[in-house]
Amino acid sequence: MKNSLLLHWEKYCSGDNESFGKLYSELYRELMLYCLGLTKDQNMAENLATDAFVKLFEQPKKPPIENPRAWLYTVCKRDISTWWMTNNRRKEILHQVKDRFQTVATSLADEYFDVQRIDKIKERALSEDELSVWGMHEDGYDNREIAEKTGMAEKTVANKKSTARNKLKKALA
Repeated sequence: MKNSLLLHWEKYCSGDNESFGKLYSELYRELMLYCLGLTKDQNMAENLATDAFVKLFEQPKKPPIENPRAWLYTVCKRDISTWWMTNNRRKEILHQVKDRFQTVATSLADEYFDVQRIDKIKERALSEDELSVWGMHEDGYDNREIAEKTGMAEKTVANKKSTARNKLKKALA
C-alpha cells in the first residue's frame, strides 16, 4: 500500500492541483524544521522550504519524480549548502577588505575622522531603521537581502539607503 504522500503526488501528476496543496500541508513543516536545524535562521528556513516547493511545482510532471519527499530534502540540502558558502565567503571577503582598508585608512584618515566619531555622527543623523539598513549595506548586503532580513519592501530599503546617504553627506560636510 502506498503512503498518502505518494498518493497525493501521483494525483497531482495526473492533473489534480488540489493534491499538491495536500502534499505541501503534510511536508512543509517537516521540511522547514529540517532547514531551520541547518541554518539556525527561521526566515531563511521558511524561504528555503517554500522555494523547494516552488521548484517541485515547476518540475515537469513527466517523467514524474518517484519520491517527492527525498527530492525536496535534496533541493533544500543543495540550497542550504549554497547559502552557507555564499554567506561565509561574504564574511571572509568583508573581513579581508575591512582589514586592508583599515590599515590604509588609519594612516590617512586619523587626522580627519576616527571610527567612533563616524559612528556617533551616523547615530545622530539617522533614524533607527535607516541606521539598521545602512549597517547592512556597509556589510555588503544588497537591497533584496536587506529586505528579506528586515521584512521591508525592496523599494523601501532603496529609499532608506538613499535618505541615509543624503543625511550622512550633510552631516559629514
